[in-house]
Amino acid sequence: MSDNETSLRDLEIRALQDVIDAVDAHTIELLANGAKVSVPRSKLYARVIYAVFASARESGHYGAGMLANAPLLDVILNGAEGTDCDAQAFAALINPSTLN
Repeated sequence: MSDNETSLRDLEIRALQDVIDAVDAHTIELLANGAKVSVPRSKLYARVIYAVFASARESGHYGAGMLANAPLLDVILNGAEGTDCDAQAFAALINPSTLN
């Protein structure tokens, strides 16, 4: 594996870790505000990670570093508005009532 591929791999692993941390923080906030989550957290994480991969594929970037180009990352990690579709997708993914 080249140094560039290793750097891209590390970047993608960090991005996924950041996504999991963001979903975890949001879930903790929801629970603190009285929301009920009736599915395992692993299902929340899996849905969001799947959506990040789908977002990356839809951006047309493939191979090493493709996750860094996922528009949904900006919505999840930076609170950016992104496209309406990205913002709505993330909101639906982390809304406990949509996961039953």
